[in-house]
Amino acid sequence: MPGCWAGCCRGATGADLAAACGVGLLAMAVRWFCTAMAGRESFLASRSVKKALRRRICDRLLRLGSSCAQRVSPSEVVEQLKAYFGACLPQFFYSLLAPLPLFVLLFPIS
Repeated sequence: MPGCWAGCCRGATGADLAAACGVGLLAMAVRWFCTAMAGRESFLASRSVKKALRRRICDRLLRLGSSCAQRVSPSEVVEQLKAYFGACLPQFFYSLLAPLPLFVLLFPIS
């Protein structure tokens, strides 16, 4: 009794299967690399934005006086914004760039 995968590889040579495995491994490596770089860039963007925001918030609080500084903590505000710049903003850019590969792949078809 042949296996359930016997029909899908009919006529394929060992070189074809090796090439398909190689392409699959390459795709997994590219995906891992892109995910790692996205995480790194997200961290770096979040860090630079937090630094700039802390500086601007502290400057503004110094201009407003000590009564406002007692009610609002700059680190509290920055930590709330960290979620936005650390998670939401990279997803926004991803959603802007995601249609491009689809366009490139489907353009020759239509």
